[in-house]
Amino acid sequence: MNDTNDLLATVVDFGSSSVKSGHSGESTPRVFLNSSVGVKAKNGKLDSGENGLVFTSKNHEILTDIGGAPASTLLMNPYGGGDDIDLTNGGDSLMTKIFDLSMSEMFQDSSSVSDHPLLFIDRCSSSPDQRTKLAEILFESCKIPALFLGRDAVMSCYACGRSTGVVVDVGGSSTTVTPVFEGWAESSLRSPVGGNFMDDHFLSILDKKAGKPVLPRYLAKVDSSKRSKLINDADPSYHAYMRMVTGRYAKEIIAKVASFGYSPTSPSHETLIKQTYALPDGTSVDIGTERYDTGEVLFGHESVARSELVHDTFGSSDPIQNLVCDAVFACPRDHQASLLSTVVLSGGGSCIPGIVDRLRLETENIIHAHTPGWRVKVLAPATTERRICSWLGGSIVASLSGFTENWVTKKEYDEQGAAGILRKCP
Repeated sequence: MNDTNDLLATVVDFGSSSVKSGHSGESTPRVFLNSSVGVKAKNGKLDSGENGLVFTSKNHEILTDIGGAPASTLLMNPYGGGDDIDLTNGGDSLMTKIFDLSMSEMFQDSSSVSDHPLLFIDRCSSSPDQRTKLAEILFESCKIPALFLGRDAVMSCYACGRSTGVVVDVGGSSTTVTPVFEGWAESSLRSPVGGNFMDDHFLSILDKKAGKPVLPRYLAKVDSSKRSKLINDADPSYHAYMRMVTGRYAKEIIAKVASFGYSPTSPSHETLIKQTYALPDGTSVDIGTERYDTGEVLFGHESVARSELVHDTFGSSDPIQNLVCDAVFACPRDHQASLLSTVVLSGGGSCIPGIVDRLRLETENIIHAHTPGWRVKVLAPATTERRICSWLGGSIVASLSGFTENWVTKKEYDEQGAAGILRKCP
């Protein structure tokens, strides 16, 4: 391997919704891939090994263009529905395949992944065992020459030019709140209300307005006489995903977070905000105050039933303002004011208009009961940067001249194993 001082690093953020890959020092990733991919077994049967499913180029075709894939395609995600990459049951093999596809698309010249050190964005919730297993996969299967595992919340802080703050990451599978003090991540609090849940929530609003399940795009343009067969032939994972995407498209156009003190029963709101939305099949529905309901799920308004969180496997389902306060109050007292003065908002699910002011006011409403002199400041990059916040922080960090000593080289890994990873990647 060439000296890491002489090479651009590769930066990869492997999230539950998307995989973002690019070079250090750049302001945007070069490659975006869905984390959910289509899996087609060439022999009609998925291969299994002692540790679960095994995905090989010889026996499997991985489809990253889900919209262009046949409806019969099985969709799989390395996260397996959880908040960390499932490095068992085939998740490790699938992660490796998606990583390889991302690198193949990124390196189209004579260089390759084996020529560049890798900064891999890691979840703050990852255990030491998870991190060492991840390092093993990246070194042994992906053939990288050097590695640094960067905590996602820490990288998001760096993207905003801060080393201390509270990171509120509204990701695909969950919302995570993590205090970061002088570059060190503290314990995280999580809620299962993430972007995917909000997409499904808005889809349920469309279903109710339409009076029937909304057809996803792959069915909407098909002659009605052929729909039943196509639905029967479709893989359930594909149909559910395409329906969720339908909710996502509508949410991104219509949904807003209401102002602090909003009451859904106020009659004045209905006439002011009613908006017509065209469904994929060409029919239209009118959305009134319902456009606020999805945002209210984040903030825990009693008007929105949180009993829908049946599969609450991630711990707390408290409103995000409660998570922020609980996470901060668990830190040393002399850190709390500085943490609250920098609340970093990140993740694609945080791009709903109105969320910044609402989060600030809801959080201040809680803390002022104890410390009326404290102020909350929310740092929210533009939505384009907010979606890639942790990746952007990694790009900045990996480009710093003094960062080279932080790389764990393949030689160090071979000599020290897990100890080297945990020592250099706290």
